[in-house]
Amino acid sequence: MSLNHLVAGSSLADLVLECDAILAKESSVVQGTYDAAGGAQSVSAAELLGGYVYNGAAGGGVALTLPAVADVIAALAAKDITAAAGMRLPSMVIRVSDANNLTVTGNTGTTVVAQGDAVLNAEIGMVHLVFTSASALLAVLVRSAS
Repeated sequence: MSLNHLVAGSSLADLVLECDAILAKESSVVQGTYDAAGGAQSVSAAELLGGYVYNGAAGGGVALTLPAVADVIAALAAKDITAAAGMRLPSMVIRVSDANNLTVTGNTGTTVVAQGDAVLNAEIGMVHLVFTSASALLAVLVRSAS
């Protein structure tokens, strides 16, 4: 609903309530997930949308698994947001503090791409997430030697 539509036929109280709802949906600050446990982890759709940081020791050949795209779409829908091609989600920050491999893996409908492999080992990386269609998510891992 646009503000022009609201102003044309709404009371001031309705306009204020709708503006509050728009602000809450579009610009709210949310508490993200700071995961310092290390090891293998599965990121939920809610954690992904709220912002996710992995900061710990991989401890071996383990995976950081992203949620299935259907779960992300459902979490967005619960916020009255429809997934569409080009929509970006919050980027993930990953810091692997030991010399063990942490592989970033996708789940159903999520594809992970990186220059080379999607493995972090004693380094820092960011995962940028974008919908390539209304039902497919691309996770781009960018890493930097620490």
